Amino acid sequence: MLFRSDNSPSVNTYSPEVVTTPSGTAISVWRQWDGTKYDLWYNRYNIGGGWLTTPQQTVENSENTIYSVNIAQDGAGNVRAVWEDVTPSPSTSLIKGNLYNFSTNAWGVERSLEVFRGGSKNPQIAIGGVNNNAAITIWLDAGSMRSNIVLGAATNWSNQVEMVGQISTGEKEVGVF
Repeated sequence: MLFRSDNSPSVNTYSPEVVTTPSGTAISVWRQWDGTKYDLWYNRYNIGGGWLTTPQQTVENSENTIYSVNIAQDGAGNVRAVWEDVTPSPSTSLIKGNLYNFSTNAWGVERSLEVFRGGSKNPQIAIGGVNNNAAITIWLDAGSMRSNIVLGAATNWSNQVEMVGQISTGEKEVGVF
């Protein structure tokens, strides 16, 4: 069972992301409706064992709605997830992230990737560099593009920097290639 947490047809899932290791292990992360808001869920696939019997909701611990999920995997098999955490009233969004430690098979504690609280949207993450362990995340923030960098398996993100000043208000997408 990859997505459903029960057999109810009212459980809606959206925005699945998946990464795999060279050995064939995979992690999938998605948004799932709980009747009130979207939460972030995950499941792990093991060669010879398949998907975990029950998907888990341990990526984030928020009372807010989750949007714009993006994940990437480093050379050690660790997975980093980033997402938009939206408060209902007043409606504001904050970019958050978490690390899945491949050796312990567990997610860490979610972290805020930014200090501003406002119109942050569309976070994207990529991992590369020496030993494939340097992560960079970019997102749109109230009309300018912000970035945050983390190296290795660190749990704290660096201070954000503005990559580009004011950009066109029509711009809605950012990407890491």
